[in-house]
Amino acid sequence: MAIEFKAKSYAGKSPIFWRGEAKILPAGFQLKQTFPAGTQIPRGTFLEIEIGTLKAAVVKHLNVVNGGTTQKPRVQKGSLIQAGDVLMKEGGQVSVTVSSVDSSNSEYDVVNLSSAITGLASGDMLVEAKSVSADAAEAKYEPNSVVGETTDPLAGNDQDTVSAAYDCVVLLGYIPDFPKSWLVNPDRGMCLKNNPNIVFAKQ
Repeated sequence: MAIEFKAKSYAGKSPIFWRGEAKILPAGFQLKQTFPAGTQIPRGTFLEIEIGTLKAAVVKHLNVVNGGTTQKPRVQKGSLIQAGDVLMKEGGQVSVTVSSVDSSNSEYDVVNLSSAITGLASGDMLVEAKSVSADAAEAKYEPNSVVGETTDPLAGNDQDTVSAAYDCVVLLGYIPDFPKSWLVNPDRGMCLKNNPNIVFAKQ
């Protein structure tokens, strides 16, 4: 009689941090942005925290993938981008408004922009910008921390908070690719520019 082997999968959490360890700042940080009720902010998500105010902003970034257009780029899922956000190509000068986000495809999201970003292509990154601009776009946030623990489903109001890790080793491959300009040395760096205690490594 033949023996049949069947694969079985088990639910579990991606490690995100080496050995699961992270040093967390005291108290929760109030989110500066509002997200739809039920949203969860994953562990390892980039944050810009305001020391002394207990407020933090999620630093949104999107990886452009194949198949979209310069006005309707396809991006990696899980970016937390929303209609009304303003985006710019990382390192670029033009910023435009997000009109809507189509999340119906299981492989990618489609971000509908108010106008095209000329030259946008697969492999580029989009980041949140301060305001709409044709020639002087500026990134709205730059990270100095990461989310320490995945949040409970958010209420969608100004009472939502996140934990902020100030010291950890983040495992590459378990978080989306991010702009290398955020590192101390963009070409060979492994530490976050605005907080060298946040280190990135491959397991």
